[in-house]
Amino acid sequence: MTDKEIETWTDKAKSGLLNNDSNLQNVYSQLRNALVDTIKDSEGNSLDITLSSIGISSQSYSTKGQLTIDQSKLLSALRNDPESVIALLTQSSNVTYSHYLTSARVSERYDESGILWRINDIVKTNLSTVGNTGALVTMVGSPEKEYKGQTDYSKKIKTTKDKIDTLLDKLDKEENAYWKKYTALETAMSQLNSTSSYLSSMLSA
Repeated sequence: MTDKEIETWTDKAKSGLLNNDSNLQNVYSQLRNALVDTIKDSEGNSLDITLSSIGISSQSYSTKGQLTIDQSKLLSALRNDPESVIALLTQSSNVTYSHYLTSARVSERYDESGILWRINDIVKTNLSTVGNTGALVTMVGSPEKEYKGQTDYSKKIKTTKDKIDTLLDKLDKEENAYWKKYTALETAMSQLNSTSSYLSSMLSA
């Protein structure tokens, strides 16, 4: 391996296979959007309440999505308008969840669902083994099947193991080659010493 390849492999090993995975990034984006997207009633009107309006918000990018709570603001919202807070979190859509909904019906259900229902749908969809296989199941397999079978990461792990085996074989061959050269060198040195000793004894005689 070149120095650059070694550096790349080292960086990859430190970050892990899941770092910057597109599937996980997509799930993360879905969950984040579920918290901030406007919720509508059955007539398409937006609710006049959001997480930030009741004191729950994400601060900066450096906090990586961590939510903070303004207790006084949240308590005020719960005292003054508890129905709206409950709707924000638990409002149900008239569209029943299904793996086979059209994109239009999925969008309709999403718009009308409270935050907790949105999160529930996102988790269900990404763990689905029915219809279009969920992203997380595609990545690591289904818990119902003990995560066995061909998955994206089982393939990546196998590919990595195969590369390691290939490099170990290469290392073993190079070690053997060097040992042969070293053994040959020792033999030659021994013969040279014997010859030198013989010539010395002959000259002294």
